[in-house]
Amino acid sequence: EFRRVLFKNDCPARIKDVYANAYKDGKEEHEFDAVCDAATTDAGPVDECKALVTQLETDFADKVKARKEYYDKRTKFGEGNPPNLDSEAEDFCKKMWEVILKEG
Repeated sequence: EFRRVLFKNDCPARIKDVYANAYKDGKEEHEFDAVCDAATTDAGPVDECKALVTQLETDFADKVKARKEYYDKRTKFGEGNPPNLDSEAEDFCKKMWEVILKEG
């Protein structure tokens, strides 16, 4: 139970942190592809994990682009709420936890 609670809070926070600092100095600074190596060993969960990571990378790139466009249209501090990755991070982490549970 402790691991689940820790994962539920830490996973989205780390993704959001990477997103907030995305493409700093023109470099992509995420290593989502390493997640599957660390979290899975069985073929089934690895395939599921890779599908989740692929979707997260797509969402990530789309949101970074949207955020850049948002700030290009406004001042650096902007008005309103810039695009975020909150729901995508939460969804990824929820599904990733299910993959981890399959590992036992």
